[in-house]
Amino acid sequence: MNWPEFFKNEAISNYIVFVLGIFVGILGWLIAQYISRKKPQVVDVIRIEEESVLEIDSNIKQDIVIEYKGSPVKSLYRTEYRILNRGESVIDNVQIGIQVDTQQVNDILYYIVLDDLGKVLSGATASNTSGASGKQEIQVNLDFLNPYSGYKERVALSVYSSQPFQTLPASGRGRGWTVKYLDQIQYNDDISSTVYILFSGTIVDKILAIGDLALKKIK
Repeated sequence: MNWPEFFKNEAISNYIVFVLGIFVGILGWLIAQYISRKKPQVVDVIRIEEESVLEIDSNIKQDIVIEYKGSPVKSLYRTEYRILNRGESVIDNVQIGIQVDTQQVNDILYYIVLDDLGKVLSGATASNTSGASGKQEIQVNLDFLNPYSGYKERVALSVYSSQPFQTLPASGRGRGWTVKYLDQIQYNDDISSTVYILFSGTIVDKILAIGDLALKKIK
């Protein structure tokens, strides 16, 4: 077949232009739908820091008594979380539960919810309660949460405890929104372990380490 002559045929050319026009139109519609799609409202709860805020020299530790509300405290730790709205709309009446190991509930002494300026957030509360599943959790209540993309608003939750404690995934949901939990402390440790394996492990170890890290990030 003489392809140059074939494409010079006016009817064929018009047909090709017609098909291409439909294809471009559909492609443009799909791109527009993707760009204008309604993004899910997700509230991120991120465990970012855990540190000791009470260090006593071991030589005099036995001679010092520190009390909290009448009870002796040998050590004091602060665990900090960041709470932010990844969506594009304001979320009202936010209620989040951060699960805590039942055996460590009594180690928790005090909660405080702060705004970006480090001031106590008006209308916000935090308390220890029993969740719907029967597990112990730290429940945080916020009147509203502005989207981070437009307001750069981040709420800080500081938890003070007599011992370090390991929190379990956070939960929470409402009309049009849900919660995603990330333990940034554990994730950073996983990255350090992966880097070590990449430089010292076998090929199989390296592949498994990268895959495991990717799966944790996706979750």
